[in-house]
Amino acid sequence: MSGVVLPSPAATIHVAGAAKMDAEPEQPTKNAVDNDQSPSPSEPDSDAIKIPPTTRYAHDSFKNVVVELEENPILGIRTPEGDEGLWGGERVVKGWIESAPYTKKKILPRYWVPKLFFPALKTSVLYSEILDKYIKVTVTERAMRLIDENFGLDYYILKSNEIDLDSKFANSLKRELLLTLATESYYENDEDKKCYIKDKYAEFKIPEEEAEWVGLDLNEAARKLQDIEDSMPPVPLKYSLEKDLVERLRGGLDEVSQELEGPNAPVRTESKFGDKLFGKYMNPIGQKLRNATR
Repeated sequence: MSGVVLPSPAATIHVAGAAKMDAEPEQPTKNAVDNDQSPSPSEPDSDAIKIPPTTRYAHDSFKNVVVELEENPILGIRTPEGDEGLWGGERVVKGWIESAPYTKKKILPRYWVPKLFFPALKTSVLYSEILDKYIKVTVTERAMRLIDENFGLDYYILKSNEIDLDSKFANSLKRELLLTLATESYYENDEDKKCYIKDKYAEFKIPEEEAEWVGLDLNEAARKLQDIEDSMPPVPLKYSLEKDLVERLRGGLDEVSQELEGPNAPVRTESKFGDKLFGKYMNPIGQKLRNATR
């Protein structure tokens, strides 16, 4: 071992650095640069982005079978306050948050505790062009955005479905707008404005009998139907049946009478059982009556 001299670490680093400096660096060619498709560190990886499935079934390439995808929709909680404003379909959502540890030690467990997430509410004044009224109501930012996208409160209420409105106040407002358009009870003193509103919202005009049922819940619709039935006077069934029979006889549509009068009509026979029991009593009386009428 005395005849072997080992280089020091500093000398090794110096020699390696000298060899690197002597070698000329290779310049990448244009084709190599063009063919390099490796993503840069700043670009996000596309595999890390998970897109929710848009179909119910998907093909599993590993198992080579068709599997059913999970669908876990977020179910909101409907509140009485939501029926008094325009929330744009938003509801209270129940979720979970991670609790904070009691001390700043990472070894302690952190539990998931339930939490209710409420939409951000604010009070706004909206204008209805059909009713010519200003309405002060509680709204959300989504509802205001939908109103702006539909170019006004009336268009938003009339174009949206009752399920999407998800508010008792919005459904009542929609019924009032449709009834106003059906009866044309708007801008009575301004004929030009009335013609303008009539042409602008002509596509939403429906009959008044149909507009009265828009936006009613099950209890209100049942109560309204019961009131309509109670207000109508009852008609005895014999009058309606008599009228129906007369109309069928006039039109020749009574199949029963045609069968009895046709050539294939059934032959009526007397009851032999009754003749045996009461024949000896009834036959003499019948004979006397026939003789008296001659």
